[in-house]
Amino acid sequence: MIFLITTIILFVAIVYFMPKNVSKLDMYVTTLFVTVLHLMTDIVLEFKYGLYGYFEVGVDYKTFLITFFIYPTVNLMFINFFPHQKSFFKKALYIIGFSAFALTYEYISVMVDIFHYYRWKPWYSIPIYPILYLLVIGSLTITRKLQKEI
Repeated sequence: MIFLITTIILFVAIVYFMPKNVSKLDMYVTTLFVTVLHLMTDIVLEFKYGLYGYFEVGVDYKTFLITFFIYPTVNLMFINFFPHQKSFFKKALYIIGFSAFALTYEYISVMVDIFHYYRWKPWYSIPIYPILYLLVIGSLTITRKLQKEI
């Protein structure tokens, strides 16, 4: 739990103090998007299929810390520093770097008993994180396109 609280404080501080390269609307919509995506994914993969879980089996308040602090802050950092105007190669490297960070965080979370694999295999996460980050960029792109139409 110390690891979780420490990273929440660190991630919130980073998001609060980082120079903002995205609008408040982009941040708000991204936060809603990743929170809903996380909850929908967990409903299916955790509760329906029992592939993984947080802390104890079932719903507990500690999991909300992950849902409402870890996922949003990491994704706000991701979109804030995403190299929109750079080459495909730099964008791909950026996504790979954030995916490596997510895999490392997941591994540490398993080691400190925050996250548990039941029928999920760690290597399943390797292709999942880049896909999730592409979904976040897709959501941001749609948000910006809709914003221009207003």
